[in-house]
This record gives sequence, C-alpha cells and structure tokens, in this order.
Amino acid sequence: MQVVVKPTARQHSVTDAEIRSVIEHFITRYPINAAFDPTANAYMYVGRIGGEPWIEVATEETERVEVFHAMLLTKAVAEDLFRISRGSLDLRGMLSGQRPYVGPQTEPIDWPLG
Repeated sequence: MQVVVKPTARQHSVTDAEIRSVIEHFITRYPINAAFDPTANAYMYVGRIGGEPWIEVATEETERVEVFHAMLLTKAVAEDLFRISRGSLDLRGMLSGQRPYVGPQTEPIDWPLG
C-alpha cells in the first residue's frame, strides 16, 4: 500500500524513514477519531526502531495510507494504549522529551536536524 506523508506529519521532526518503519513494524495499531473528519478511517500506530524512542503515527487510510501526524510518544497515547490493552501494554514510563517543533514541512526532513 502507498504511504503518503503529509507536511503536518513532519512538524515534530520525525523523519519519513521513521514514519514508514513504524507503519511497517508497529507494535500496536488502533482506530482513532480524527478531529478533521469524524467519519475518517483513521488509525494510530505505535512503534520504534531498535532502542530509539517510541513514536506515534496517525493515519487516514483509504486506497493509500496518508500520514497526518507523527511525534515521539506522548503521555495521552501511552495512556490510551494502557487502557485499550487493559494494562498489558504499558509504555507510560518510556516517554522521551519531544524533538524540536519545526512546523509543517513540504520536503522530507533528516534527523538530526542541522
């Protein structure tokens, strides 16, 4: 399936490669309500690459996967995971500080920024 990374997904300094890795190798994926359209077929993915920080990736899925949000795992999503999994998936103690906010980016970004 084609993955399209929207500019808003890049605003928290998560790279396209990280986004694709989370989508391809997620530990969990669950349906979410997208604020922009309550009827959207939207999902939250959570995963990480090796020992790197956990990443959350939000998508709208049609004939392709459109990524509209990506950032390092937040307390809110970690709490959702804990609740949804009935306590079997607890990442609440594995949060990292966020990367720099750079605003929506039309071009792919590389990490580290510089």
